[in-house]
Amino acid sequence: MKKRKRGRGWISYFFFFKQKTAYEIYQCDWSSDVCSSDLLARRQWLNRVTIDATDIDRQCMALAEAARYRPTVFEEAPDHFREEYCVPVDDEYQVIPQLRSLVQVRHVDLMRDPPLTSEYDLVVCRNVVIYFDRPTQEQLYQTFADVLPEEKGVLVLGKVETLFGPVQKQFTLLDVRERIYRRCA
Repeated sequence: MKKRKRGRGWISYFFFFKQKTAYEIYQCDWSSDVCSSDLLARRQWLNRVTIDATDIDRQCMALAEAARYRPTVFEEAPDHFREEYCVPVDDEYQVIPQLRSLVQVRHVDLMRDPPLTSEYDLVVCRNVVIYFDRPTQEQLYQTFADVLPEEKGVLVLGKVETLFGPVQKQFTLLDVRERIYRRCA
């Protein structure tokens, strides 16, 4: 993983992805601030982003690595995304290698593997924390807070998950429906 280099515009994402389909790691690219229309047109943002996508489910990881999706997956994506960032393969679409190369898919067991040590701009951990007991949830939330820069880092949880405990004071709720938080000072 490329470390974020301050002053050079690196953007690092860390994902614990646990969704129905692994395309969401790519979907986060097109919905983030780095994807303004002028940057997309020049593809300059592709040189500034790194993504660590992790899961304990090896089948989900394999889907993310393959980055091949049915056309229905793109129904909520901006119109230009499929045409610009995917190529047709049989009856599916394959994410282009330049975008796929940004994503490092790896196996992580949150109960056994060491906590995160890099600094990330965005942590997306959707529908994962709910499966742990409360002490483990609080520990995971603190880990996320520790790797997000103050006043800039963003945490996205699943819609049924809520940030609680002492770490709650380290975040500001930005969107209650989508469970998006910004790291406070």
